[in-house]
Amino acid sequence: MPESNASSDLALLIRAARAAGKIARGFTGPKAQRWDKADGAGPVTEADLAVNAALEAELRGARRGYGWLSEESEDGAERLSAERVFIIDPIDGTRSFISGNPLFGMLLALVEDGTPTLGVVGMPALGEVFAGGRDAPATLNGTPIRASAVTRLSDAVIYVNEGDRLHATHPDAFARLMQVGATRRFAYDCYPHALVAAGHVDCVVDL
Repeated sequence: MPESNASSDLALLIRAARAAGKIARGFTGPKAQRWDKADGAGPVTEADLAVNAALEAELRGARRGYGWLSEESEDGAERLSAERVFIIDPIDGTRSFISGNPLFGMLLALVEDGTPTLGVVGMPALGEVFAGGRDAPATLNGTPIRASAVTRLSDAVIYVNEGDRLHATHPDAFARLMQVGATRRFAYDCYPHALVAAGHVDCVVDL
């Protein structure tokens, strides 16, 4: 296998995320054919599968020695012997996509010897691509970003995922949390985490 070049691998992931976003936006979310996964893990649409196929063709076509693990592909033992593996969620936030909510995205990562080295979050409906890596600066649409410098909880913007579940299981902790800073609930997994990297959110509590 040729030696990995982090900068070219990251550029490849960014290009792939942008291309995948165009494919996803070619489907009308509420009208896209959908069905429930057999394992009960949630809905899937024809857009998920189209994006998955396009990403696999582009990424594995460019890096033939790399392994592949995707939420919408059947897993196999081949990736276990690969030094580098692409890990993909073709459309994270499928329910948002179906409803026409713009908060859906493409999650692309590269793992080397079991360690994540590169990651990209593409938010096509928002025109945003977050990217970064172990040896690469974090960027938003190519511009460097950094986490917030806030040090006091009273000044923090906090997002809480699955707030209803937290309220049901730990009501006292939930009540205290909701009194700290500017706390908001959210129901989408990936975007608030990217906003932490950009300094727009100070903390995410994710169950």
